[in-house]
Amino acid sequence: MAEIVEVHHLPKPSWTTFQMNYRRARQIFFTIACICFSEIGFSQSIIRLGASADKHNILLGEQLVLTLKAELPANAPPSFFEIDSIPHFEILSSGPIDTITTENGISISQQLYITSFDSGSRVIPSFNLPRNRRMVTPAITIEVGYSQPFDPDAAYHDIKDIIGGETQEDLNTTWWYLAGAALILVLILVYIFDKRKKPATPVLVKVNAYEIAMEQLKELQQKDLDPKIYFTRLSYIFREYLEKRKGIYSMQKTTDDLVIQLKELNIPAEDFAELSQTLRLSDYVKFAKYPASRQEMDESLHIIKTRIQAIDKTTTNEL
Repeated sequence: MAEIVEVHHLPKPSWTTFQMNYRRARQIFFTIACICFSEIGFSQSIIRLGASADKHNILLGEQLVLTLKAELPANAPPSFFEIDSIPHFEILSSGPIDTITTENGISISQQLYITSFDSGSRVIPSFNLPRNRRMVTPAITIEVGYSQPFDPDAAYHDIKDIIGGETQEDLNTTWWYLAGAALILVLILVYIFDKRKKPATPVLVKVNAYEIAMEQLKELQQKDLDPKIYFTRLSYIFREYLEKRKGIYSMQKTTDDLVIQLKELNIPAEDFAELSQTLRLSDYVKFAKYPASRQEMDESLHIIKTRIQAIDKTTTNEL
């Protein structure tokens, strides 16, 4: 008996099925292409803003460098920060605006040299571009103090004795010094035993440091001087008064050393802050780092005058 074999024929694809598959493939292709081109366009139009400070702890009046940076796409109009003032900070000077062309567009940066005369924790706020308020730079916290914070992790060094020594040349000339000292001693003895002069009566001059300081401040206020000379004279009057009235010797010391000495006078905190700021402002004007106005000159003289009056009153009460 012959075996019957069934043969099944696959249906031929119709024209309609071919068109549907073509449209589906074209949609998938265009979707992938749009995603790729949108990613490329987005990466080329991104804007980055940045701000950084070279230090986060400063003394009153100490300078720090604030760096601002903006990365813009090539097709964007050039734009940069417009900063006239910063709360609690003084802008001492502004560096040039540097523009660099990169693969993704342009990079613009600038350095601002700033300081602060307000003690405490101060914040440099966020900045934005003139035509873009949605993107801002990060805020930066700066600690402003009277002295550098104590570092407990710093290494301690033992105090070593001074090691002295004499060279052969010193030994050869030692006898000359001994002979000179002996001669001076003989002359002193001769003078003591042979003098016939009557002792001179010393003339005592009573020096009132407070009155001298007030008179000098009055004369300084009436003069039209250059700010550098004015603040140099103002600082000298205050230091001379402290030396004669309180025994605080600061003529050869820095302003920071003087501020540390003033803490011993127990001046109220607000008055102490104003006095410290005035002394540091004097340094900035004397070294041509800050152009002072006539109003600032008068205010500084008033602060020095009132602090001298307060110190003198406290000293009189103690006596």
